[in-house]
Amino acid sequence: MSDTNLDFVARRPRHTAGEDDKLQVRVRELFTGNFGSLGSAMASGYISDVSRDGAQLFVSSPLPKDASLIIQLLDGDELLAELSSVLQWACRDSTNQWRCGIAFDKPLSHELLGELFLRKLLTP
Repeated sequence: MSDTNLDFVARRPRHTAGEDDKLQVRVRELFTGNFGSLGSAMASGYISDVSRDGAQLFVSSPLPKDASLIIQLLDGDELLAELSSVLQWACRDSTNQWRCGIAFDKPLSHELLGELFLRKLLTP
C-alpha cells in the first residue's frame, strides 16, 4: 500500500502561548549588552509561539540581523530559564511591534517544555 498524499509536510510541533503576552521575556544582545536601538542592557518582550528549536518573539525595538541573544523566560518575576539564541528574521507588524524569529543554540529540554505546559504558559 502506498501513500500518495504529497501535500503533507512534516514539521516540528509549535506551541502557542497560553494567553497573549503571557510568556514574558527579557532580551539582551550577547556581545554588545545592548538591545537594538534602545541602548539599554535588557528589554522586555513576549513569545507568541515556541518549538524546541526556536520561537517567535515580539519586542518594541528592532534588533540587528544575526544578533546573538540571551532570552530570559519569565513567569511573573520568576526566572524560569536563560536561553542563548540567534535572530533569524524580523519584521514590523500592524501594532508597530517587531516580530522576530529566533533559533535557540540548542533544543529546549523536554523538562522545560513540560514546566511551561504545567504553568499554562504554553498550550500543547
